[in-house]
Amino acid sequence: MDKRLSMLKDTLLILASPFETQVAYLFNIDPDQCGVGPDELALEFDDMYRAVDGLEPDHAALFEQLRKLDDLFAMMSATDNAHVWTSDALRHSEDWQKVRTLAKSCLARMPQF
Repeated sequence: MDKRLSMLKDTLLILASPFETQVAYLFNIDPDQCGVGPDELALEFDDMYRAVDGLEPDHAALFEQLRKLDDLFAMMSATDNAHVWTSDALRHSEDWQKVRTLAKSCLARMPQF
């Protein structure tokens, strides 16, 4: 598997995980709690989504789902949606549940090597 796809898979696994796993992951990134929040999950996805862009022709079904996830993060990032980037929202919001569902859909379309 292309290393970029492997890194994307790792990112999607976190996005597909339950709240508790996501919070533990964020804590491991920032054990001193200096400000890493749920937005870090979206930023990591964005980095990996851009990194695999050139692989789209070989993985059309995967990229269809990745685009949906990217669109959802874009909607969540709208100016009036600051409330979705809190730990409470990560736990309870419908938007984050949609993120988890779409991430699972992406994982189901990842190439198996």
